[in-house]
Amino acid sequence: MLEALLRDKAQISICGQITFGGIAQPEYWIEYEKSRTAAGRDILDQKSGVPESYSWNVLSKLFERSIFSDLRFPEGHLLEDTAIIHRIFLPVKTVSILGIRMYGKLIRQSSILGSIDPEKKFRESMFAFNDRASYYREMNDAELEERALFEKTASKAIYYLHCEKNNMLDVLIDIPAEDRPSLHDLKELFSYYFPRRQNKKPVEGRKRIVLHIGQTKTGTTAIQAFLRKNYKLLEAQGICFYQPVEFAVERFRNAWFTTFSILKEQESFSDELLYSKLMLEKWLFGEYAKCFHAILMSDEAGWTSGIKNNHFWSALRRYYESIFGEDIDFKIIISLRRQDDWLYSNWKEHIRMLGIPERRDFRTYLRDMQNDNMIDYHYGLSLIREAFGKDNIIVIPYAANVKENGIVDSFCDLAGVTTDESFVFPSSRINSSITGENALAMLAINQRVVSCNVDRKKIKRAAGLLSDLYPETERHYPLPREERDQLLDYYREGNRAVAREYIGCDELFDYEIGDYKVLTPDRDRDIEKAKKLIEFAAILPAQDGFKRNDK
Repeated sequence: MLEALLRDKAQISICGQITFGGIAQPEYWIEYEKSRTAAGRDILDQKSGVPESYSWNVLSKLFERSIFSDLRFPEGHLLEDTAIIHRIFLPVKTVSILGIRMYGKLIRQSSILGSIDPEKKFRESMFAFNDRASYYREMNDAELEERALFEKTASKAIYYLHCEKNNMLDVLIDIPAEDRPSLHDLKELFSYYFPRRQNKKPVEGRKRIVLHIGQTKTGTTAIQAFLRKNYKLLEAQGICFYQPVEFAVERFRNAWFTTFSILKEQESFSDELLYSKLMLEKWLFGEYAKCFHAILMSDEAGWTSGIKNNHFWSALRRYYESIFGEDIDFKIIISLRRQDDWLYSNWKEHIRMLGIPERRDFRTYLRDMQNDNMIDYHYGLSLIREAFGKDNIIVIPYAANVKENGIVDSFCDLAGVTTDESFVFPSSRINSSITGENALAMLAINQRVVSCNVDRKKIKRAAGLLSDLYPETERHYPLPREERDQLLDYYREGNRAVAREYIGCDELFDYEIGDYKVLTPDRDRDIEKAKKLIEFAAILPAQDGFKRNDK
């Protein structure tokens, strides 16, 4: 961080955070985006793309000493860094942003912030927001002042919901009038986020909710991207594809906040602020969606969450009924992929996500998935059936070679969406889990400590070079044909039961996928190959690109 600060002639340098115990170990120093510089104001306005958690505290930052010549943290206050960070950043011309997670942040429930009374925490946040707004006004920055006042309104709305949930509305009387949360704050937030909806009347009558729950690796992102791109055209058909507010990173998976709410509810909430944010999202969603006769919600985590957590599906049903009443027609859409194809595709996805190193070999991974019932489709569907009934479940068999528009078109037909030439379909993307990116190469890279000066583009280039060096592994499958057949035989009867009960045919999948080549691995050859791959990966940190090693 010091090198970056000196190199960029900056006054502040920032790195990414990892929330866990202790100091980040070098193996986690993964460069997830390109390092760059930005003005301090851009960071306050989030224009630099730095996550908010990096902007409003002093963690993971290195400051030039001169910044604090006339600045002091406010005494006698919690959240003291969020109450001063705006005064630190606004005058700064250059901030060096390192796209590397190398700061370990330890969260303890026994800490001051973890155990403090929510009312005191709210009052402290009001102190910070008021100082922020007044400082921006003093600096004649109307845009940032408006942002600070909006964030204050959001904080007031969240605390109002917290007080309402806990029958604590009487405590609001003791809060100064200008900071007192009210129902008006909720309505103001709604009109800000959804200006087209604020004067629209609710649609009376029975609601239709379509829940698209996965399975992962079956084109879910393509469907979600299509729905998000065309949400205005969907609205014209009386169909709502809600755009979450708090969980912006998961906006493609627009049902993620409902899934997260239920999982946290079952764990029993300890974080009241998080719970209140989820309540705010629920309120905004309800106000928005009640103006439509049909609602589309999509989150592939639904399938895995329902298997791992008891009573998840009944809780999900109660969640929607608490918003819209019991007069709802549910449709649960799930695409199931052949067990062996799904396992391999999902395993490779874990390998490609270099920020979360996948250190299991395929057989260990297979055992874990079997122990968790992730590929026992008949069992998973029986849990959904208990909560929603068999007639409300739609099962789509997925093939590895299906085309993107075919996935989207099939979903639209089942969800009751009428498309025409005005709809924008997702552009074709290379999905490495389908096209056969060299998983062995990525595993070799992922198993070793990746230098912090190597970005993702270089790693992807390396994987491409490795695939070129060893093209015979492009369609390499980690299980021999005999073991694959044994795996499929184990689940065959359950798959047939799914086909008979939900589709009306004898077989759920075509067990002979013609264009999917299967190679039986040779252990000695693969061990030697893995050594060469790791040897090749060892030269990745070279600053001047990739050099062929003579060895």
